[in-house]
Amino acid sequence: NLLLVSGPTPEPVDITVSPDGRSAILTPVTRPLALNTAFTLTIAANVADPAGNMLGAPYTSTFRTASPDTTAPRVQTTSPAAGAAGVGLAVPIDVTFTEPVDPATVTPQSFRVSIGGSPVAGTRQMLNSNGLARFVSTEPLPTDTGVVVELTSAITDAAGNALADSDGAVLSAPWAFTFATSGFGITSPAAGVDVVESSSIILEARASTALDVASVVFT
Repeated sequence: NLLLVSGPTPEPVDITVSPDGRSAILTPVTRPLALNTAFTLTIAANVADPAGNMLGAPYTSTFRTASPDTTAPRVQTTSPAAGAAGVGLAVPIDVTFTEPVDPATVTPQSFRVSIGGSPVAGTRQMLNSNGLARFVSTEPLPTDTGVVVELTSAITDAAGNALADSDGAVLSAPWAFTFATSGFGITSPAAGVDVVESSSIILEARASTALDVASVVFT
């Protein structure tokens, strides 16, 4: 008495009626339904309530499934910016994408941070509904040092579309940018950390040997 069709072809479904008889759930046997396809649901006129009162006339409803997502995610912005100099030693590295990505695909292998070819230890977080990937180094970055950030095509969106370059083309090599740390920086508390008012904290600063810093005065 309930029929789901696409054109002239019936769609096999499992039907589950709620205990109170007020609703029915149709689950397609072949899942998922075809993309970008019109379907018609028909309820026969002889469907009746427990007292035998029939619907009287067929009821139909139509819907169309979504079109396939073929748009690949791209890098929208980075922080620090590509080529930035004098970057703080304890700032997070943020990559914002043009759309949410699958967090399971953002790994140490697909989101790489390195110095001199060696990986930097740290943690990766997904923020802004999976539209932003953040790397926080375990230790402050060294002073006066070039940092390389690489993102590979292993990063995908929920539909499986791989990360693309700025033109939307498939990556033939990791998408990368670099920045340089400063010769001096506050490393504790780290940038962006909330400090409780009237609490005791330890202030730590680091400087490159080229600066020949003998002491630091905090005011």
